[in-house]
Amino acid sequence: MRVLTSLLYILFGLLAAYIILEVSGVVLQTRYPVIVVVSCSMYPELNRGDLVVVSGAQSYSPGDVIVYRSEKKPFPIIHRIIEVRDGEVLPKGDNNVVPDGWIPVDRIYGKMVFKIPALGWPKILLMKLTGQINEPLELCTYWYSRQV
Repeated sequence: MRVLTSLLYILFGLLAAYIILEVSGVVLQTRYPVIVVVSCSMYPELNRGDLVVVSGAQSYSPGDVIVYRSEKKPFPIIHRIIEVRDGEVLPKGDNNVVPDGWIPVDRIYGKMVFKIPALGWPKILLMKLTGQINEPLELCTYWYSRQV
């Protein structure tokens, strides 16, 4: 009986989390209202393990930190817009040397509203255990000299 009660609590918790995530997506007008930072490409603004809340937007400007669908990665990318032109943006990780390349605005899920430091570590550990990421489990440092 005790095991059944525990399983029901776990199931209820998962269902509640799913409902909260779906409602958040509707309220924030984005498919991905919450993103976990899994790499160091946005260090020092964002560190591995930070949880980022994202909201859909009507327009984007240089300096906005956006979440977008990449054709090269299986998960959303969070980088800063460095340039905007007609219907496209040029994102780049703050800790990267080169930009990602031009992407159409229809691949953008939204922009960062705020972050919660370190709250995403449980997801990173799960992704590491299931082989979804190969990133080392450590906090970030600069990848290249800031004088570049």
